[in-house]
Amino acid sequence: MRNFRKALADDISLQERLLVQYEKELRTLPTGILDESCSGKVVHYIDAKGREHNSEKTQDVMIKISRRKLLEKKILVIQENLKRQKKLYEKYISYTDENIMDKVARVYRKILLREKEKAEQAAEHEHSSSGGGEKTGHRSLTGKELDSKSEVIISMLLDVYGIKYYRGVKIYWPYGMSEEAERSWAELELPVYVVPDFVIILPSGEKIYWEHLGMLGDKKYSVRWMKKQVFYHWLGITQGVNLIVTADDCNGSIDPAAVADIIETKLAPLITKAKKN
Repeated sequence: MRNFRKALADDISLQERLLVQYEKELRTLPTGILDESCSGKVVHYIDAKGREHNSEKTQDVMIKISRRKLLEKKILVIQENLKRQKKLYEKYISYTDENIMDKVARVYRKILLREKEKAEQAAEHEHSSSGGGEKTGHRSLTGKELDSKSEVIISMLLDVYGIKYYRGVKIYWPYGMSEEAERSWAELELPVYVVPDFVIILPSGEKIYWEHLGMLGDKKYSVRWMKKQVFYHWLGITQGVNLIVTADDCNGSIDPAAVADIIETKLAPLITKAKKN
């Protein structure tokens, strides 16, 4: 602690380099926006020219949009932090080791500490507020609790095709992920776990996940879905491979024929193939 002034100067220098790095990266990211309105299809990204893009084709773009928003926030934090640190550096006088540690702890506590208990509580609250924690009265033919009438239709069609599914399966963020994944998890404030609407286990043991989107016009719902997609991305859960995504129309209805077609053309062949293998 006797070299605190030098350590502070080194920290200022490091943050200035980070600021340059973040600003450089920011210039490479797309400048579109996430669409918070319901357009009758699963659309989340509108580019700078006002063109809509389907989320199945633009998952990477949406991650980059989230990254842009995050970088913009981080740049503001660093700029404010540098202002305070430079002021502290200019007015610094000798403190005791204990005083310095106390001041550093108070200044950086919110930035450096991410308590797992708080994260889990936030995840529980998020799941509850998204409808996963409240009973809606909707049930499948086998008595499983469901969140909407659309999910009732999906469950009935799965039953008709003899496809077994599970509800309430929690997928936790695993330990030992790559440094890039862990940074993305922390920076985007992803949840500790997610709960797919339906989980189908193939005879081979492979899992297929099904998400039905019913409130894309709601801003908070859209943000939760975006974070869920990034969460899935890092765990290798990809739309068109092992993730099925359907959505309500703007009027809140769902097309049973379209759902049946998905089951018949995309899901049933996977089960047949797994049984043959």
